[in-house]
Amino acid sequence: MLERTAASIEPCGFRRVLPCSSSKYSLNGQRRLHTSFWQNAAPDIELLDACSALMRMSTPASLGAVIPTKSDNKFEPSLASTFVLDFLYPNWAAPSLRRFRATLSTLQPFSGEQKARALTTRLYTSSSGHKSADSAPSKTPDSPSLQTEVPAPQTDISDASEPQLDRSSKFDHRVLSGPDGLRQLLTSQDVDTRPYENVWTLYSGLDDAQKEEFRTDVTLYLSRSTRPVEAWRVCELFSLYSIEEWTDDLVEAAVRARLMFQDLTTAQAIFTTALEKRQLGKALDPFVVYCFRTENWQLFFDAWALFEEHMPRFAGSPYSRTFIFRALAAFPDFETNFKKLWDYAVKGDRQARQQDKEERLKHMVRSFLKRVAARSLPFFSPKDATVMVQYTKDKMAYEAFIHLCVERGWVKLAMEAYKNYRELSGRWIRGSVLQAMVHVFYQQKDTVGMQQLLEDWTSGTWRIGLKAYQKFIAFYARLGDVATVQRLVKDYLKQHKFAKMDPSVLSALIQVHCAAGDCDAARRVLEEYVATSAVPPNTVHWNNLIQAYVKARDFEGAMSAFKRLCEENQPDQHSFGIVMGMAGSRGDLRLTLDLLRLSGELGVRPNTAMMDTLVEAYCQNDRFEEAALLCARTAKDADIEGSRTGLWNTLLHHHAKRRDLSSVNRILEYMTKHGVPYDEHTYGSLLQALVNCKQVHHAVHFLRVALRDGVFQPTDSHYVLIMSGFLRTGESYLALKTNELIKNKFPDTTNRMTAIIRALGNAKITLHSAPLRLGNDKLQYVNRALWLFRNSFGQESSPRKGNHRAAAEQYSQIILMLIQMRDFASVQEILSLYSLQFPARASEETMPIKLMLDMMLADFYEKKYDRVKEVFNIILTRMERAGKQSSALSSSAEDQDSSAQPPAGQLAPAFRYELCDALKTMQRLFQETDDAQGLIDMVEDVQRRGFKLDSKNWNIYVQALARMNRWQEAFMACEKELMPAWFGWPHVRAWTPDTKRYLPLELRRLTSYPRVARPITYTMLVLIRVWMDLDKLTLWSSEAERMMQRIKDTCPRAVLAV
Repeated sequence: MLERTAASIEPCGFRRVLPCSSSKYSLNGQRRLHTSFWQNAAPDIELLDACSALMRMSTPASLGAVIPTKSDNKFEPSLASTFVLDFLYPNWAAPSLRRFRATLSTLQPFSGEQKARALTTRLYTSSSGHKSADSAPSKTPDSPSLQTEVPAPQTDISDASEPQLDRSSKFDHRVLSGPDGLRQLLTSQDVDTRPYENVWTLYSGLDDAQKEEFRTDVTLYLSRSTRPVEAWRVCELFSLYSIEEWTDDLVEAAVRARLMFQDLTTAQAIFTTALEKRQLGKALDPFVVYCFRTENWQLFFDAWALFEEHMPRFAGSPYSRTFIFRALAAFPDFETNFKKLWDYAVKGDRQARQQDKEERLKHMVRSFLKRVAARSLPFFSPKDATVMVQYTKDKMAYEAFIHLCVERGWVKLAMEAYKNYRELSGRWIRGSVLQAMVHVFYQQKDTVGMQQLLEDWTSGTWRIGLKAYQKFIAFYARLGDVATVQRLVKDYLKQHKFAKMDPSVLSALIQVHCAAGDCDAARRVLEEYVATSAVPPNTVHWNNLIQAYVKARDFEGAMSAFKRLCEENQPDQHSFGIVMGMAGSRGDLRLTLDLLRLSGELGVRPNTAMMDTLVEAYCQNDRFEEAALLCARTAKDADIEGSRTGLWNTLLHHHAKRRDLSSVNRILEYMTKHGVPYDEHTYGSLLQALVNCKQVHHAVHFLRVALRDGVFQPTDSHYVLIMSGFLRTGESYLALKTNELIKNKFPDTTNRMTAIIRALGNAKITLHSAPLRLGNDKLQYVNRALWLFRNSFGQESSPRKGNHRAAAEQYSQIILMLIQMRDFASVQEILSLYSLQFPARASEETMPIKLMLDMMLADFYEKKYDRVKEVFNIILTRMERAGKQSSALSSSAEDQDSSAQPPAGQLAPAFRYELCDALKTMQRLFQETDDAQGLIDMVEDVQRRGFKLDSKNWNIYVQALARMNRWQEAFMACEKELMPAWFGWPHVRAWTPDTKRYLPLELRRLTSYPRVARPITYTMLVLIRVWMDLDKLTLWSSEAERMMQRIKDTCPRAVLAV
C-alpha cells in the first residue's frame, strides 16, 4: 500500500504501481524500507495539498526561498524533508523531487509565531549537478542585504542518501538521547570521527527551549564539517539569529557555508553587514581563502579595504583584537598563490603610477600580512611563514618569526631572519631578540653571528643578561680570543655583583689560554685563583687545565695536572676521558689500560668515550681484531652509557686510512645488522675510504644519492673530502668546481680554504681542461690563491683567527706555492707574518712542524744545507721528546697486554712515521751532496730512535744509494724493506700458469697505503741499470764479481726481479 501511494504522487509514476518483471527498476530490488522509516519526522503536509500543488504546474521563480532573519517574523520550512514518505524514494527519484521543490516553497508560508518542528536528517540532492537558471536573489524591504536565495547543495547523492546514524563514532547511539546525550557529543574529543549526523538528529528531537540553548553550540559544531549537508544546516540555523545576536564565530561559520555553495552574493552581504553593524571581522579568514582558491584578487582587495575601514587597530578600541587565520594557514600552495597576488599588486601599482594615482595595492598586501603575522605565524608552515615575513618588511613580524623559529628549533631560518631583521632595524635591536639569538649562534658556533650580536648589544641600550654574558665568554674562550674574553669578564664582574662567585669565569679564563695554546698562562690563572680564593678549584677547573695541556700536546704537563687532580679532588668521567684520549691517540696502550683500571678503583663508571680511547689505542698499535672485539663487547654491555656509534667510527676511520674497503663494508654491515645508527662521521669514514682508494667519482655519486633519497645531510667536511680526492687524482679544476657549488651553502672553513689554495696553486692545472678558468696563464691561479689568503687573514670572523694550527695549514700551502715559484723572499715575508699573528709560536721550539718542514724545503732549494740540517735536528729532538712514552701507572704483572707494548722511554706508535716528510728533504740533500755514508748513518740513527720510514722514503733511499754507487747497500735495503710486498712483473705473471696478469683489486688497494713499503717501477728500473753496469764490470774486476755474488746470496728476490 505504501509503495503504491508513493508512486501515485510522483510525476509519470503511475506505471510503477503495477509490478512488471521486465521493468528496469524492479520493485523487489529497489524498494526497501530503511530503519529511519520508524524515526521519520516530516512536516505535517497532507497528500491532498501535495497533489494539488502538482496539478498547478506553475513554474517556480527560483530554486529556493528567501531566508529572512529573526526580525522578519518569517520562517522557511525545511527542505530536508518535504513529504511524509520521502524515505521511500530511491536515489534515482531525487531529480524528480527537485523539479517541484521550489513549488512547495510557494505554498502557504509559516507565520512568525509558527515554530519549526523536528527536521529529518534526510536530504536529497541531484547527482547530475542540476542547477536552476532562475537563481537570481530576491530582495525584500525588511533586510535588503541579507535576504538571498538558498542554493541547493551540489553534492553526490551518496553523501546524504542514508538517514542512518554515524556508526564510526565511539559512543553507543542507542543510549544517547536528550540534552545530556547532545552535550556529550558536542564535548567529545573524537576529532577524526565527529558524529555530525548524530548531533543533528538529537538536536532535531529537542523542544524549542532546548534548541534555543544548544543552537549556537550545534551551529559551530556543524561548521567544522566539510560536507555540504552540514553547511546547509548551518545556513538554516544562522537564519534564526538576529544581527544583534551575531558573533565572530557564527558569522565565520555562515560565510564559510555560503562559500561552500559558491553563494558569493550572500557571503558578501553577511560579511559586509557584520563589519558595518557589529565590527565582526573573523569571517575574513574564509573569505581570503576563497579569493586565493579562485584567484579573485580584486575581491581580496575590496574585502581587505572594508575590513581595515571598520576594524581599527589602535589600542583603546575594543575591536582591535586580532584573530587567527587558521583556514589560510591550512591552504595548500600558499606561496604560489601569494606570489600571484603580489604580482597583481605590482602590476596595479605600475598602472596607477602611469595614471598619476596613489600606489596602494602593495601597501594593502603588506598591511594584511602584518595582521596575519600578529598571531597566526605558528599555524603556517616554515616555508610559508618565511615568505610572509620577507614580504612584510616589518620589524614586529620579524621579531615574532625569530621567536617562533627559536622555539621550534628552526635554526637556519632564525639565523637568516636575524640577518634580514638586523638590516631592517639598523642598530636598534629588541633585547628579547638578542636573548633568543645568543643561544642559536652559540650552539651553531657561528663566529660572525656572535660578533654581530655583541656589536648590537653594546651599541644599544639593552643590558647584557647573566646567561648571555656566560655564553659570550664561553664562546670566545673556545676560540682562544684572549683580549675579548678578558674584556667581557671585566664588564661581567662590573655589572653583576654575584659574578665573582661564578665558577664559569675561571673555567673560561683557563679555556681561552688553553685554546690559544698558552699552557703556562692557564696554569698561572689557576694558581692565582688558588692563592686568592678560599674555595679550592673544582673538577671542572682541573679538567680545563688538563685540556689546555692536551691541546698544546704537552703530555708531561697533562699527566702532572691529572695527578694533582687525583690528590686534591675527585676525577670524573670527563677527566679520565681527556687523559685516556691523549694516551690512546698516542698509541700508548699500556697507559690507557692503566687509566681504565684506575677509574674502576676510584668508582668512576666507564662510558663509551673512555672505551673509544681504548679502541683508538688498539688501532694505533695495528691490533684491529682486538679493537673490533672490544667494540662488539661494549655494544652488548648495557652498563656502559653513551652512544656506541663513536666506537665503530674510530675503527672505520683507521680501516679507511689503510685503504681496506672490505673491512669498511664488513663493519657497516655489522652496524646495520645490530641496529647501530650511522652519523655524519660514519658516512665521512666511508667517503674517506673511497677517496683514499682514488674512487672519488664513486664518492660524488654516493653524495648525490644521499641528497636525492635523504639518506643523510652532507656537511662541509664531506665536500672537503671530495675536494681533497680530486686534488689527489690531479683533477684540481673539479675541486674548484665543487667549491663553487657549495660556497653559498656553507660558511668558509679553514680546511676548505686550504683545499682551494692548494688547488689554485697546483702546477698540474691545465688551462684547456679547467672549466673555471681565471685567466690565460697559471699565474692568474696563483694571484687568486694569494688574494684568498689575504682576504681570509683580514677577516675578523676568519676561522683561523686565534687558532695557530688552522692557520699553519694555510700558511704552509702558500709557502709551498711560493717555493715552486722560487720566490724565497716572499717565503720569509709569509713566515714573518705568521710570527706577528702568533708571537708565542714564533720560535723554533714552538713553531708548528708543518711550517718548519716548509722552511727546510725552502733552505734546500736555496742550497743552505747547513741550515737544513740544523732545522732537521730541531724537528728530530722535538718529535722524540713529544713521542716518548711514559711509565705505566701501575706495575702489575697481570696486564696481559704489557708484553706487546714497548718499554717506557721508547717512541709511541703514533709518532713512528712523523719524520717521513723531513727525511725526504734530508735524503735529497745527501744525494745532492753525494754523501752516501751520511745518508746511511742518518737512516740508522732515525731507526735506532724508534722512527720508521714509509714506502716513499725507502724507494728514495734505494735510488739514492744506487746512484751514489753503493750498490750492495741498495740491493740489501731493497731486499729487506721493499721486496716482501713485491708480487712480480705483470707480463711474467701472465705467462705463469694459474696466475692472473693483474693483482686482485683489494691487494692493490692495501699495498697503496704509504706505510706498506713496496718497490715502485722506477726503483726497479734503477736497480736493473745498476745490475747491468755491475755485470759489465765483472769482466774487468774481481771485486765487482765478488759483489755480484754477495748480492745474489743475500738478495735473491731482488736479483730475481731484476
